[in-house]
Amino acid sequence: MQHFSDLYWRLDSTSSTNQKVSALKNYFASVPSQDAACALSVLCGAKQVRAVSTRLLREWAAEAAGLPLWLVEESYAHVGDLAETLALILPEQLTNNPGGSNTIADHPALSLSHFMQETVIDLKGKPDVYKRQVVEETWRRLKPRERIVWHKLITGGCRVGVSRTLVARALAELSGLEPTTLAERMMAATIETAEDFQSLISKEPTSADGLRPFPFFLASPMNSEVHELGSITEWQAEWKWDGMRAQIVRRSA
Repeated sequence: MQHFSDLYWRLDSTSSTNQKVSALKNYFASVPSQDAACALSVLCGAKQVRAVSTRLLREWAAEAAGLPLWLVEESYAHVGDLAETLALILPEQLTNNPGGSNTIADHPALSLSHFMQETVIDLKGKPDVYKRQVVEETWRRLKPRERIVWHKLITGGCRVGVSRTLVARALAELSGLEPTTLAERMMAATIETAEDFQSLISKEPTSADGLRPFPFFLASPMNSEVHELGSITEWQAEWKWDGMRAQIVRRSA
């Protein structure tokens, strides 16, 4: 979780494409494949689990901070980001609850994938009492900046300022594959497990390669005269249709 939080803030702190690619490459090179797959899902904008409502998170944070709810709302209006607001009002060191269960406290170095499983995915559908217990335990384990990222994850609203193209470029530099190959594999396959991630960056042909779509090209204005294009028999022309385009790809029998 700490590595992903560090990545989030590195990406957030720069507008340089090269620095973002470097941060992504270093992250993917330094974490287990299962964590890489989990991070890739978030980075590429996959649908996220909303384990706890923002209303409950507000109420629990207000009580933990000893503040009235109206003051939390006023703070939110000033800060403009709920995840950051709640992290700012929470005491840096929260008092342990002696009567509480240590559901995750015995695992101080959980990876991102395990952390997501135990503090986000497993909370879906659980009673609010259990959710609150896990939330408060997690607050005690995380530093303020890590809490901001986790708040976004647990509410299903973690958006990172990178495109799939940048992610593909970083993975290409890491694996030695072409960025287009990575981009096509990312479009054709769902990356959920360590095996999925290893297959994604493998130099060997994968099952997803046969499903790779050909990139669509957008229409663009000509920079030359029509007579300079040569014989019309060397060109293929088609109407520019409205709506979403689709393609059927057949590479093997």
